[in-house]
Amino acid sequence: MEHYQQFLDTLDNDTDMVDIILNMYKEEHGEDIIKIKSSYADKNLDELFHVSHSLKGVISNFFEQEICDLLENIETSSKSGEVPPSEVIDTVCHKIEGLNQQIDKILMS
Repeated sequence: MEHYQQFLDTLDNDTDMVDIILNMYKEEHGEDIIKIKSSYADKNLDELFHVSHSLKGVISNFFEQEICDLLENIETSSKSGEVPPSEVIDTVCHKIEGLNQQIDKILMS
């Protein structure tokens, strides 16, 4: 997490709470990359909107603005009935994978 310290500061440096929140994120959103890719492939814009909207809300708590901006792009396109560009889908999935790896490292430490 690029902004881990900022996230930690919002929780008054309570590392137990950080672990709880990150584990909840992994439980509830661990499969979201798969959902994004499958709803994009199926052109299921309603599902794509809901996944990107929900994920954006959670990831905003981690101060990952670049990912949130990409998710907002997907959310806006899909809500208006437009299929987002594949480059945006690929980029956001890659960045979320990186974030998930960073979260795994934090949880293992």
